[in-house]
Amino acid sequence: RIKCNLYKAEGNSWEQMAEELLSSAVREERVVRLVLFTRCTDNQEYKFQRSFLEQWVERHFVSPRPVLSLVAQKPLVGELVMEVHSLPATVGEEVTVEEQMASSVRYLRVTSGHYREIIAGGLYADDLTLPVREQSEQVFGKAEEILKAEQMSFGDIVRQWNYLERITDIVHGNQCYQDFNDIRSQFYASSEWTSGYP
Repeated sequence: RIKCNLYKAEGNSWEQMAEELLSSAVREERVVRLVLFTRCTDNQEYKFQRSFLEQWVERHFVSPRPVLSLVAQKPLVGELVMEVHSLPATVGEEVTVEEQMASSVRYLRVTSGHYREIIAGGLYADDLTLPVREQSEQVFGKAEEILKAEQMSFGDIVRQWNYLERITDIVHGNQCYQDFNDIRSQFYASSEWTSGYP
């Protein structure tokens, strides 16, 4: 159901590139998710970029506003790359998109007939200085809040993308990726996976 278009920018200030890309997204119909890939030197720069993007989306999109993810991964082409995920018009099928909140997390509910889909993005820990284990607990806790609000479980997840900085680093004797996997397994254990993992 979801269509994806890619845009790239280069050569201007970061803010100018972001505005150029976001202006392209506003012209598309029924945008549900924006994923931007950027180069960040540290968490302060990441927080600045994420805040800039969130404020821009708040000002320029009407409800339901798309969910936003900022991935601190330098793109292979261009200096800033954006995926725009949108719902194409369908003939004879009424599709409703509603903005929802679960605790402090905004997400979208897409419904059509007997079909319901939840679109979330940009779930991150409140404190980016915490070790990966604690950040993962916070993020999966937020995902769990959304799922519970929609009377769903982790077993209903179809697609999940995770981005971890310094994924192979060893912290307190543990690899960051192993800590993340341990927490994911802990939350996933609460569901039966009749259709397999996402």
